[in-house]
Amino acid sequence: MGLVFLPLLAAAQADSTQLAASEAPDVQLIVRKSGDDVLLRWAATTPGVWFHALGGYVRIERTAFDAFQNMAAAPTDTLVRELRPWTVAELEAAMQRYPNNNYLPMAGQSIHGEWETLQSAQHLDMATILARREELNHRYSTALFIADMDTQAAAAMGLFYQDTQIPKAQYLIYRLTIVGAQGQVYTATALYNPNFDLTATPNIDDAAAANGYVRLTWDRSSHERYFTAYYIERSADNARFERLNKHPYVNAVDEKQAFGIPPITYLADAENDKPYYYRIVGIDAFGQESEPSASVLLTAKDQVPPAAPIRPEAGMVGGTTMMIQWEQDQASDDMAAYIIKRSRAFDGSYQPISGRLPIHTRQFEDTAPDAVSDNYYRICAIDRSGNEACSPPAYGFLNDRTPPPPPQGLAGNIDTLGVVRLRWPLGTTPDIGGYNVYAANGPNEVFIRRNAQVVRDTAWQDTVLLNTLTEEMYYRITAVDLRSNVSGMSEVLRLEKPDTIAPTAAVFEGYEVRETGVYLRWANSNSRDVQHHELRRQQPDGTWQVLATLTGNEVEWEDTTVQPGTTYAYQIRAVDDAANASADVRTLCIAVPQRVAKVLPALGLGTAGEQVQLAFDWPATAAAVQKVVIYKSVNDSPFQPLQTLTEGFVLQWSDTQCSPGNVYAYKYRVFYTNGLKSDYSPVGVVRL
Repeated sequence: MGLVFLPLLAAAQADSTQLAASEAPDVQLIVRKSGDDVLLRWAATTPGVWFHALGGYVRIERTAFDAFQNMAAAPTDTLVRELRPWTVAELEAAMQRYPNNNYLPMAGQSIHGEWETLQSAQHLDMATILARREELNHRYSTALFIADMDTQAAAAMGLFYQDTQIPKAQYLIYRLTIVGAQGQVYTATALYNPNFDLTATPNIDDAAAANGYVRLTWDRSSHERYFTAYYIERSADNARFERLNKHPYVNAVDEKQAFGIPPITYLADAENDKPYYYRIVGIDAFGQESEPSASVLLTAKDQVPPAAPIRPEAGMVGGTTMMIQWEQDQASDDMAAYIIKRSRAFDGSYQPISGRLPIHTRQFEDTAPDAVSDNYYRICAIDRSGNEACSPPAYGFLNDRTPPPPPQGLAGNIDTLGVVRLRWPLGTTPDIGGYNVYAANGPNEVFIRRNAQVVRDTAWQDTVLLNTLTEEMYYRITAVDLRSNVSGMSEVLRLEKPDTIAPTAAVFEGYEVRETGVYLRWANSNSRDVQHHELRRQQPDGTWQVLATLTGNEVEWEDTTVQPGTTYAYQIRAVDDAANASADVRTLCIAVPQRVAKVLPALGLGTAGEQVQLAFDWPATAAAVQKVVIYKSVNDSPFQPLQTLTEGFVLQWSDTQCSPGNVYAYKYRVFYTNGLKSDYSPVGVVRL
């Protein structure tokens, strides 16, 4: 047997705790509960320590206590003063009592057998030293493995003790002392809690079935903490299990050659197509078997595929059906069926399009070939185990001459930048490859194709000029399938161009500052699409306030909200039905003067023959008066200016342009130097 790594002896057993220094110990002790007893197992951690202990003895001591603070004062009992390996006579007697225990002879050979390298070597050289080292390692590893497999063999080699007199205490400390043949002393200590007993159960991590065998795999690192070897069991009903290995299974690994930590693997012969349940049982360092793992169900399978079909062909029949044909020169004994598979590409993914066809079938009709892409076919032969072998691909040419239907639902709009955005739903036929877009300036004009390449989307953009005489654009589209068949035209889509041209500007024609406000007059815009005019006045913060929105033909407005001594800026804007506003070509600035008290003396009237005498006396010192204008009306005709006084403002004047039988009316008005005008004076009337 080669070197076997036994990590069980490099760590504490599940229900014991090593009390040792941080350095690697020479000896390790583990304890475990077994019924009412406590089992002790120990081993040297190196071949040298094991060799020194062969000719020595073991002393075992026990300390029982209920609390750690009382541990120092607790008494220590010596269970065994000198425990030695069995003598040859003791081993022979045991082998006679237990003739079926194959581990006892192996234990005797390990501790009492002759050392071949010592008997054959004549002189000490490097080869002899290496040979002795190899033999020592072999005996050491063999002894530890035998001790793990059987407690009798472990006791025979002085590596096991069963404590049958357990005191009632919360904790037990076992101290092991090995005294070598030359006086070497090695110690190990383990703490045991009788109330704590944790056992491990193995677990199958991976299981796979193959042709004639199955493979079981479980993690090495986690399992070797608890188990040294394993039994593999099998059952047909998951109830009655039989063991597949007569001897415990050890999956040894050469740590120098291994890459990483490989898992433990077991291969078991199995009859194909017959399901079995498999599980494993672990063997720990005390030779005790664990509970079995959860079972896994595996069925070995025939993995040899049948003979593949040959000479496959595919061709159109009846316009929309693809006929697939093939031959089969060799027929496997376990042939079960054919399956037809189809792909869009020669080396693409082939998916089944048929059920399981009888083995005598040699043709198949694909009534729904892929109209969108290419059609490649493979005929696959399948045996009773599910193995399949497929023919080479056969290409089926689809002779499609049917155009798609005209597209429906064309919609769109034109934005203010002249960008046309068209959209439509995807057609219902699966083989549509794209669309063509056509445009015209009128519904009855020739539609010109606008796209250079086929549009492979359901949306498209165009650009048009907005500053033209045409206010509308018309669009239609056609669908093109993958075989270049073109549909009929869609319904005509009419799109209005957005109005981006501002209307002509309205122009101020005059204004008048009155006592009641500022009177404005303008000429409206002559654009046909004007919706309204806006009269605006500038605010102190520079913004513009809309004073009036005029939707009719109004051409005048009086701003009655002005304040004396303030200058105002006015604009008149035309706005069309697309919300385009005319340019502000002129801003009218008007200064409203301070108001002057209104003093209007009566105009004196008299007659002298065919003349009307007028008397007017305005103080020469009247402040801020620029002029006084007198107006005349004959027989209710419109008033016309009669006389203007610019200085002195004293009038003694006769109107000689009068005739008897007429009615004459007179009034006057005062104009101030700040531009303000008074209201007209009361009208005076005289008849000749």
